[in-house]
Amino acid sequence: MTPEGWKELPLSDIATIVGGGTPSRSRSAYWDGDVPWATPTDVTGLSGRMISETASMITETGLASSSAILLPPNSLLMTTRATIGACAINRVSMATNQGFQNLVPQRSTCVDFLYYLIHHHKRPLERLAAGSTFLEVSKRTIRGFRVRVPPLPEQRKIAVILSSVDDAIEKTQAVIDQVQVVKRGLMRELLTWGLPGKHVQFRHTEIGQMPEDWDVSAISDLCDRMFVGIAQAATHAYSERGVPIVRTTNLRENHLDAESLLLITDEFAREMKNKTLCGGDVLTARTGYPGTSVVVPESLEGAQCFTLLVSRPGPRLRSRYLCHTMNSEHGRRIVSRGQAGGAQQNLNVSVFKKARIRVPSLEEQDAICDVLDACYMLMNREESWKGALLDIKSSLMSALLTGELRVSVDTEAA
Repeated sequence: MTPEGWKELPLSDIATIVGGGTPSRSRSAYWDGDVPWATPTDVTGLSGRMISETASMITETGLASSSAILLPPNSLLMTTRATIGACAINRVSMATNQGFQNLVPQRSTCVDFLYYLIHHHKRPLERLAAGSTFLEVSKRTIRGFRVRVPPLPEQRKIAVILSSVDDAIEKTQAVIDQVQVVKRGLMRELLTWGLPGKHVQFRHTEIGQMPEDWDVSAISDLCDRMFVGIAQAATHAYSERGVPIVRTTNLRENHLDAESLLLITDEFAREMKNKTLCGGDVLTARTGYPGTSVVVPESLEGAQCFTLLVSRPGPRLRSRYLCHTMNSEHGRRIVSRGQAGGAQQNLNVSVFKKARIRVPSLEEQDAICDVLDACYMLMNREESWKGALLDIKSSLMSALLTGELRVSVDTEAA
């Protein structure tokens, strides 16, 4: 049922639908001009909802020679080929290729509201796509696609609410990105040169520079035990109760996603008792994102893992230090040397065992890890907050764009 005061209309009644085009690639006079020309990649690669620059530019002559049309600012660019329903609002006049059906809003339509409305209807639009080579939604389909639209003042209020959440998400992502930069820099410095001001003499080794009093050792020489987790089919042993089993999909950089762990039967776990994990073991992915490492928390003592490389550090090596080393640039170099396979890359266990790493004193390992752990904690906190904001946005979109939740509008201000 359409909410009171709202109208159900085809998109052609609230916006002019405008396609795109591509000038001839063989004519250099059509390219590298002053007219921004968007492709779907320009839109799907955005971190926000606004677009002002494009990877390619065309000339006025190229624009006139093709079916591309110059869109006024504050139009809605919408991809309708291959990727369906990705949107952006253009800050400046621009054209697009034929992978778009763009919406130029009527005066009674708020473009920001339209942005969220299309985002809300992305899946229904995808279901209308057709094509053998690639999926595409036709201009005719877009024109006739029906949506529910409130009066303009309510559109604006809804857009303000949703854009404020989007702004918070973008700011949170900016913090995450900056912490990532800081973390990478700290890893490079601390794992190569040690704590600031602690060392004055350095030496060159086969794995690069390091403080004079650090050692270089093979990982296998620093571990009491190294082995690969369960390497046989385990689907028959999955159970609603039993022993947790860690898979590659549970591994994040320095973080184990315990919420999505599967369970195997106690009986199967006993059969694999020689693969049992201990708290403090370091798990390293061999496929997917090879080298990604995490320390097994004490809460998972006695768990199992599937095809992961398990390292149990000895008295000269802290688990956290090995984990951070494997997630660093040096760890990625170890992985690149130890990869084998075709389409599916696998980390070679024997190469991993022989890989040599820098080894500070236990005291300095702990201090280095404290700094890096603080970075990860901050990043995880911001990631959690971003996830909460995304959940809030999803709930608000569902309620506001259907009229389930109505907003109050100051009619005098409107």
